[in-house]
Amino acid sequence: MASRISILIADDDSGHRETLVEAIRDRGMEAHGAESGTRALAIAQSRVIHAGILDVHMPGLTGIETCRRIQGLVGRLPLILMSGAASEGLRDDALSAGAASFLAKPLDLRVLMETLTRLVRVRFEPDS
Repeated sequence: MASRISILIADDDSGHRETLVEAIRDRGMEAHGAESGTRALAIAQSRVIHAGILDVHMPGLTGIETCRRIQGLVGRLPLILMSGAASEGLRDDALSAGAASFLAKPLDLRVLMETLTRLVRVRFEPDS
């Protein structure tokens, strides 16, 4: 990819969100933090986003609904949903909404970055 990879991070927990934004930027990617699903949608509509990381449990618009709406707006974007209350049912709901992956909190940053890299590569660099 010629341009810098741009990642959307939506989490109502500001500390967790900022940790992820910093980790993404430390790896040379752009990171756009959103405190809500509504703000995540606005960012997805106004910027080029290559992938996203969404918390499932946010007030108002949940991560699952945000995932559905982003997929409807921009097409098949690789989205990772995450939850501190992970369960098989929640994982199934996330994947049914269009998520490419589901991870439990607390996140292992190594696993997150490997998953993110793989998803972006498969989606935007299919010959890699």
